[in-house]
Amino acid sequence: KAQKIKPNNRGIVNKIDLINNYYTFLKKGDKYYKLKDYDNAQLNYENAYKVYETDSSKFKVLISKADNYYTQKMYVKSQIEYEKALRLYSNNLVIKQKINDLNVIINKINSEFALLSKKGDQNSNNFDFDNALIKYKAALKIKPKNKEVFSKIEKINNYKNLIKKGDLSFKNKIYNVAKTQYTNAQKLFNSYEVKSKIEKTEGEILRFTIV
Repeated sequence: KAQKIKPNNRGIVNKIDLINNYYTFLKKGDKYYKLKDYDNAQLNYENAYKVYETDSSKFKVLISKADNYYTQKMYVKSQIEYEKALRLYSNNLVIKQKINDLNVIINKINSEFALLSKKGDQNSNNFDFDNALIKYKAALKIKPKNKEVFSKIEKINNYKNLIKKGDLSFKNKIYNVAKTQYTNAQKLFNSYEVKSKIEKTEGEILRFTIV
């Protein structure tokens, strides 16, 4: 009506354009969301939110982000976005159910990770490094960015590499070097294996010293 009264009023025309753009972005976002193309859905919802910062457009941005994270199995991030969305519409039963479902998934993942890490620690403490690595690597598949487990794997690999180098030096009768490598391995793990190798190497060093 305002445009009919003042058809050339630039301010009114701009407002109409903004409203049209807002609904166009929302419509496109809905289209992509139905196709489960959450990246493009999120992009269009964000564009709609830039036009008008409504709770509705913000809610759609959050839901598309949450669903996107969920499909990538990034469950904690997904849960965070759903919780943000729930703060906008606290009575949304669908979102509440999704958060509950994610709690179950996340708790299961945490339990599996903790169990594998614990078994890996037990193997490592018993100097059963091959099985420890199997457990730690399985744990790392569940939480690939876990620095603690990654550090434990690295420690075992360093130990095994030092033992390997020490064995090669011993084979080549470079006993002082072998002892140094075994001693460095012992600093990581004071295993029966490395104690035996050091003792054997010291025996060879002593034998050649006497000769």
